[in-house]
Amino acid sequence: MLESSRTKICAAIVTYGDRFKLLSQTLNYCLSTDLITSIAIVDNNSCENTVKQLNQFKKSSLKPVYTHRFSKNNGSAFGFKKAIELADNATTDLIFLLDDDNLPEEKALEILLVKLETLKTKTENCAVVCNRVDRINFKQVIAT
Repeated sequence: MLESSRTKICAAIVTYGDRFKLLSQTLNYCLSTDLITSIAIVDNNSCENTVKQLNQFKKSSLKPVYTHRFSKNNGSAFGFKKAIELADNATTDLIFLLDDDNLPEEKALEILLVKLETLKTKTENCAVVCNRVDRINFKQVIAT
């Protein structure tokens, strides 16, 4: 497995609307694992309450938190593009993409890292995906 002490992993998350209750669970996961070294959050024009709570989180976090706020909701794809840019600017080795309501299972990241190491023996350019079983369209994409 990748050496967690040398590998920098940034969690890249997109949020919008009034979803801090969901986002906070995902952020707590990111704080609870030593594998994630920084967090990039794109705010796709969330409500003022979420903005306040995000600012409080950023100030109190023991890990670096990079944020960008859009004045309008540009959609998830555009938000993730910006989140990846933030993570890349944070000088990370790996990016862990999460929706704001994407609470990974306890060992999900560790399992993904093991799979990534297996794939890297075959090719340097690769990615691993964690499927959300509640999303039929994700299953269809993975099956093709």
